[in-house]
Amino acid sequence: MALNNSQYNSILRTYDARQYAIRHLVDTRTYEIYNLIPEFEALDKQIVDNSISCARLSLFNTDKKANKAQLDKLKSSNLDISMRKIELLKEHGYPADYLSPVYECPDCKDTGFIDSKRCHCFKQAVINLLYTESLINTNLSNENFGTFRYDYYSDNVTDPTLGITPYENINRVLDKCHAF
Repeated sequence: MALNNSQYNSILRTYDARQYAIRHLVDTRTYEIYNLIPEFEALDKQIVDNSISCARLSLFNTDKKANKAQLDKLKSSNLDISMRKIELLKEHGYPADYLSPVYECPDCKDTGFIDSKRCHCFKQAVINLLYTESLINTNLSNENFGTFRYDYYSDNVTDPTLGITPYENINRVLDKCHAF
């Protein structure tokens, strides 16, 4: 069964909400760290300044040899700063990845797509939506192997065509279903 526009948009809104929640969590944690560790914010600003300097050098400096040395120095500085930020987090009892986004699906980073193709989590969301809308979920919770009743099947009368009782037959059928 294909999705209609409303269903498709509903799934996309779910992904949008996830991404918003992730950004909000990272922003909240960043604000918390900036307030607790003022040096951390200064280090972030230094990384931005270094990155802007790298862009300027790449765009406007024509001396390639000097340019490469300066770029390498700035990149090395950014790496050192990043390492210091991790040390600061650990010193204050936080995990190194505290400011990294936490995705439900790390494969697509909660976008639902990988290289413009639907991610496995998106396909699962489609299945879940269709199951929910078709009410199969509620039926499966009531009608399943755990709720199966044997008392409907007689163990007293043998079926002449099968040579076994209906009770024996249903046990064979259930064995095959479980094996499947």
